[in-house]
Amino acid sequence: YGVPVHADDAGGAAARPLMYLAIPKTGSTTVRALVNRTETPRGGFALVDDPAFPRPALRAFTFVREPLERFLSAYASKCEMGDFDGRNNCHNVFKLPNPTIEAVADRLSTYGYSNVHWIPQSHFCGGTVDTHWLSFTDHVDMHKLSAGILKILGGRVPEAVMRSLKKQLTANHTSSHITHAEQRIRTLTPNVRRKLVDFYWADYRLFLIHGA
Repeated sequence: YGVPVHADDAGGAAARPLMYLAIPKTGSTTVRALVNRTETPRGGFALVDDPAFPRPALRAFTFVREPLERFLSAYASKCEMGDFDGRNNCHNVFKLPNPTIEAVADRLSTYGYSNVHWIPQSHFCGGTVDTHWLSFTDHVDMHKLSAGILKILGGRVPEAVMRSLKKQLTANHTSSHITHAEQRIRTLTPNVRRKLVDFYWADYRLFLIHGA
């Protein structure tokens, strides 16, 4: 994971809320659970999950993920029915009764832009992630995502919000929904890998420029 911080972030816990942009399959369920349960005084959180949301006037942060890992996480939870809404977010999207990885990879360029689980991460925030975000400021171990949030938000939100976050983490209320996909990347055929890299090339380019 990398964490981009919006260019309007001056680096301090200003009065403006800190907006979290939820990109599916990047730990958003875990972060969303924290945000929703955290007390939000002025300078706290706002939550946005619309990929067409325009450049925000608020300070903002999000999580991004290695694109092949994100694809495989979405495939496991949606196409292999790991989640209850899998059929709506895979079978119906790609119009496939039996959505194999090969078949989904073939149809990404046709149908992948129509569903937030498959849209390239660089297309979120109205497509302004490339031009209006400063840099990828932190690297977070996906197995320690909840704990990493405290490090990332330190100094960027008021102390009252940090105390609430720590309380939530201590109470272990966060989700364990994250689908791990690192090992599965090795099983992809060269043909499928090429199609995936082609579809998510804008993400790879963006992450390379910013050093994610």
